[in-house]
Amino acid sequence: MGGVATVGKFHSGTANNIVAGIAELGGIMRTYGVDKRAEMCRKLEQITRDIPARFGAKSECFINTSCPGIINKYDDMTDIVRASASEILGPEHVKIIEKPLMISEDFGYFLMNKPGCFYHIGAGCEWPLHSDKFLPDDDAVITASVVHAAVVNNFNRGMMI
Repeated sequence: MGGVATVGKFHSGTANNIVAGIAELGGIMRTYGVDKRAEMCRKLEQITRDIPARFGAKSECFINTSCPGIINKYDDMTDIVRASASEILGPEHVKIIEKPLMISEDFGYFLMNKPGCFYHIGAGCEWPLHSDKFLPDDDAVITASVVHAAVVNNFNRGMMI
């Protein structure tokens, strides 16, 4: 389908020996693009309506739309970022991810309207970004700043790869 829904919050009940009268689930949905998001919203609404109904329960589904997915569709911008990062970090430290990732980020709004490129700078931490154990290395901020400055400089010089 091209999407994933993660339930990261589940609250219900007040005691171990009392059946809860209400439960609240919360989470996030990630998709590949706007059309897939609309399709997934329809399916999620249907699932949250149909499953409780089978057991004589009622449910409400509230979907707050958030940032759009990231789509790097400007190859020339990606080439500038790749070349700039290679200059600063060395080409052996620049990894190109060919398969799509489900990233939802406010930068997606910019990419919907203007050319750009979303990229990652390693954080020097073994734990993933949304882990409660995630603690980036302080030097990652310096590295990111230097790479960002190189990207801006090369863009302003009209670098065409």
